[in-house]
Amino acid sequence: MADLSVNIGKLNLSNPVMTASGTFGYGLEFQDFVDLEKIGGIIVKGTTLHHREGNPYPRMAETPMGMLNAVGLQNKGVHYFVDHIYPQIKDIRTNMIVNVSGSQVEDYAETASIINELENIPAIELNISCPNVKQGGMAFGVTAHGAAEVVSAVRKVYKKTLIVKLSPNVTDITEIARAVEGAGADSVSLINTLLGMAIDAEKRRPILSTVTGGMSGAAVKPIALRMVWQVAKAVNIPVVGLGGIMNWKDAVEFLLAGATAIQIGTANFIDPVITVKVAEGINDYLDRHGYSSVSDIIGALGVITSIKTSRGETKVMKGSGVVKGDLLVSGIVETKQETIEYVHASAEIMADVIYKKEYTLPKSYDYYSITDNRTDRYMCGFLNFKFPCSVSFLSYDDSVFVKNKEKLCFNNTNIPIEFTKQSEIEVSKSSVNMDKAVLDKKLLAQSMLYEVFEKQDSTLVSRKINIKKSDNNFNAEISYIFNENIAQTSELSVTD
Repeated sequence: MADLSVNIGKLNLSNPVMTASGTFGYGLEFQDFVDLEKIGGIIVKGTTLHHREGNPYPRMAETPMGMLNAVGLQNKGVHYFVDHIYPQIKDIRTNMIVNVSGSQVEDYAETASIINELENIPAIELNISCPNVKQGGMAFGVTAHGAAEVVSAVRKVYKKTLIVKLSPNVTDITEIARAVEGAGADSVSLINTLLGMAIDAEKRRPILSTVTGGMSGAAVKPIALRMVWQVAKAVNIPVVGLGGIMNWKDAVEFLLAGATAIQIGTANFIDPVITVKVAEGINDYLDRHGYSSVSDIIGALGVITSIKTSRGETKVMKGSGVVKGDLLVSGIVETKQETIEYVHASAEIMADVIYKKEYTLPKSYDYYSITDNRTDRYMCGFLNFKFPCSVSFLSYDDSVFVKNKEKLCFNNTNIPIEFTKQSEIEVSKSSVNMDKAVLDKKLLAQSMLYEVFEKQDSTLVSRKINIKKSDNNFNAEISYIFNENIAQTSELSVTD
């Protein structure tokens, strides 16, 4: 059994499988089908400050390999959630996460503030990307400024793990991701649904009452996978991948692309126990390939960024994914005359390569401060003889010593008489719990040592820190992506 646990900010998941908001209700609707405690996290349906009726019917439509929805964040508001839903779900032994939406920045902040007070809700997912509402929703998530504005406002009032859900309906999703990271997001989730449309040809009118809606399902997976891969390289916070995940293999692909965790949405409607099946499938994959932890495969996709071949025949191309041992350039070349030529292959092949380092830091450390308590002792020295000028000398358990030496001088001539003043200053020692700021500084220092002294010939692309708590320590895993020359020469034995 591999270690499936992952961290999203301060949020620890027993496995990387979560449910997507709006596809799993409040979890209670599925408890007769699946053991909810075997799911890494359950993101409940979208919650707004005030009651919302949602959009008129029809608001769902099937599409090839997917579906369209235009539900429109139907819910009874955050106060109803606190009074009636929360008491029913607070004791479910997994991470219950609330998806927060709004029509204006103030709505997001107030809703998040209310959720912040619920002890058994460890995180929220901030939905700035819903395409199915007329006000707010996606409007905030399509510009870096708008996204950062909402996240900043929520960050001021929300103290737990903050996940921000991104819209795919943008020109450059990495720009939005970097903006929300800078504004205080602990993680990003992507993608939300793609804006789509369905038409009834016989009736010559749109199927959805809103004309357009959000498309999800297997058909969107290639787009989602590409965006997760792009964002994972662009930010230093965990990425949660979703979009068209229908089985364990899809989930593994998202993890390889750089997702720390995944969400399952549309597949829940097809198979109510798909979440547990996917978690079991991930574990089986890890066991078959000899991995002890799911973190070993997160972002483990080496991608070639450039190729310069001076001699030999190139066997890969820019953008190819490779693993150690793959043949990159061959010294066996087929000429235009259909003959074989043997050459010494030579090339520079740059690729983004993943490295992982583990560090252990104690949860507390000793902090020393100087007190006002001080004791002085004087010594007099003549030639090689020394004798005390004072006998008053106390000893402190924790202290530092300071020495001052002065020589007796007469008419600018040194006399072999020396006076020494030794001051003992008491130092107060206390045990201080490691806060996040200090922990981050220490880990950054460790990271810089590795980057400067061990990887000086490489270019750092990204750095991600995953922290797990044990009884006495912080166990940190830092994942690096370095762009470096991966070409290595090996001899080929050629026989007739």
